[in-house]
Amino acid sequence: MYAKRLEMDFTSEWNDFKKRRRNFYIYTLSWVITVLAIENFIDVKAGMEGTAKLAFTFGIPLVYWFGYKLVSWKCPSCKRQYSRFAWLRGGSKCSHCGLLKWTGCRK
Repeated sequence: MYAKRLEMDFTSEWNDFKKRRRNFYIYTLSWVITVLAIENFIDVKAGMEGTAKLAFTFGIPLVYWFGYKLVSWKCPSCKRQYSRFAWLRGGSKCSHCGLLKWTGCRK
């Protein structure tokens, strides 16, 4: 069964995973930079001291959404959630069928 999975082409699925991961990292990094920039560069005397807190508060749901999209990605082989605890163990294989990361990806 595993040899059959090695022969299958999962390139489009892995490209979708890479896109989700890239979107999560880009958004999270830009959110942190924006909050820090607002906190450090906006003149407090201009009455904008709550702007960073507002940006932080409204950014949390979006970080959660991009993280959820990344974690809920389906395994190309068994079509179940690839790795529920990817952030704990690196997500190197599917929690259900054991498909190794990047298997069947033709670059």
